[in-house]
Amino acid sequence: VLNAFHTFIDNPGVNNDQNTYTFTFPLSCFTLDGGGDLEIGDSIFFEAIGMKRSINIKGTLVDLTTPLVMGILNVTPDSFSDGGKYSNLDTALQHAQKMVNEGASILDIGGYSSRPGAAEVSHQEELDRVMPVVEKLVVETDAILSIDTFRSEVARSVVQAGAHIVNDISAGDDDDTMLSTVAKLGVPYIAMHKK
Repeated sequence: VLNAFHTFIDNPGVNNDQNTYTFTFPLSCFTLDGGGDLEIGDSIFFEAIGMKRSINIKGTLVDLTTPLVMGILNVTPDSFSDGGKYSNLDTALQHAQKMVNEGASILDIGGYSSRPGAAEVSHQEELDRVMPVVEKLVVETDAILSIDTFRSEVARSVVQAGAHIVNDISAGDDDDTMLSTVAKLGVPYIAMHKK
C-alpha cells in the first residue's frame, strides 16, 4: 500500500468526467496480504494505520471522526452560487449565523468569485470584502473560520485577524508564496483542484 501511495503522489492520473475525479495508478503497485497480485475488477479498501482523525485548529484538536459541515459564505457581488445575496456585512453575518444554527461547524468565507468570466479584483478589494465579516465572526461565533483565497497576502491578513484555515482553489499554483506563507502561519491548508 505504501508503494501505491507513493506512486499516486508522484504520478497521479486524473480523469474528469462530469465533476467526477478518479485517481489511477498501476495495479502492479499492489500485492495482496496473502500473496498474489490484484487484477482488474478487484476491490481495494485503504485504511491508514494510525491515521489521526483530527485537525489542529490553533492548538485545539478538532475531532473529524464524524464529518463536519462547512457552510459557504461568498461575500462577492458576482457569486455564482448565491448571486451576490451576502455582499453586505449585515446579510453576510445573518447568513453565517443561520448556517451555524443549522449545523455548520466551519464557515468558509470568500471575497473573490471563481466563476468563469468573473471580474478581477485587487488584493485590497478582496480584503475589504472579507475582513469585516471575519472580524465580526471571530467575536460573535465559535465556528471554525476558513478563508477561501488563492492569495498569500489575503490569507496572511485574514488568519492574523482570526481565521483558522486557508482554503485555496489553486493549491498554491496561482501564488508562489502561498505554501510558505501557510507553513509560517501554522494553520490547516485545503489544497483544491481547478481546471
